Formats: sequence, structure tokens, C-alpha cells
Amino acid sequence: MTLDHRRELFAYEYTKDLCGAAAARRIGIPAGSARSEACRMLAEPEVKELIDELLEARKKAANITAEQILAELAGLAFFDPAHAYDPQTNALKPIHDMPENVRKALIGVDVYEEFVGKGEDRAHVGNTIKAKFADRGAHLERLMRHLGMLKDKVEIEASDALIERLIRGRERAGGS
Repeated sequence: MTLDHRRELFAYEYTKDLCGAAAARRIGIPAGSARSEACRMLAEPEVKELIDELLEARKKAANITAEQILAELAGLAFFDPAHAYDPQTNALKPIHDMPENVRKALIGVDVYEEFVGKGEDRAHVGNTIKAKFADRGAHLERLMRHLGMLKDKVEIEASDALIERLIRGRERAGGS
């Protein structure tokens, strides 16, 4: 692969945030032309090839696989919040006593101290603890999209004859 220094720098900068205009500005291209210059460079096969190689190397260095990501997503989608609570006391378990998948789904814990009385006479009577968990519905939706169970676009296959009829109908109706 033979790239000039500028295109090579652009490829490295692009992999930082996958924003072509920002990468172009970082290598010294004026802001007014950064977007168009980035589009032009991203269309070049040699630049695309280097970017693909850099992204693949980053993925390998991070040692993250699609299977790991899906497993984490499934854990967030299918955790049971009941496993966060002690059935004897109906209180939130200490975090280290929760199953790992429940700990990962726990996104926050708010503790409110409760008192009765005022001033020096007030006495601590307990705590209110509120646990916040990951949005299971959102994670289920992501899994469903990955599995092809949800689609944002509807694909329709049409014969050439049907397409011709639709075009003629549009022309008769005055459409373009």
C-alpha cells in the first residue's frame, strides 16, 4: 500500500473518533473544506484499506469479540432484579453478595438517611435505599435487532412489470 504522508495521517486520525471532518481538521485541512476533503479521502481504496487494517488491529488489541458483547447484552436483558434482594429481610443485598449479572445491571444506588426530631434531639431511624437497574427493554430490543427480529425498513421485492406500472401511474398522476 502506498499512501502519501497526509493520507496516512488522515487514516490514523480518522480511527480516533470515526469523524472524517474532524480528522481532516486535525491534519491541518481548513475547516471550510475539511468535510469535502475527508469524503474524497474516505472514498480512496488505499485509505479505506488502511483504516480497515487499523480498526481490525484495535479490535484485536482490545481482545473483544462479538460473542462477548452479545453475552454482556444478554446478561443485561435477562437479569432478575429479585436476585438483588435478600428474601429474608426484603432489603437490598450488599453488592458483593449479588450475582455478577445483577451487579453489572446495577447502574446506581441512592441512600437516604431518615431522622425523626429536630436539632440535637433528632434520631436516626433508618435508611431508604433505591436501586436503579439497566433498562431491560432497551437491551432486549438491541438483541432482537441483532437477531433480525426487528427491522426499521420494510423490504419489498417487485417485478420489473410492477415497477413499470408504478412509474406509469406516477406519471399519470403528475408526479416526477
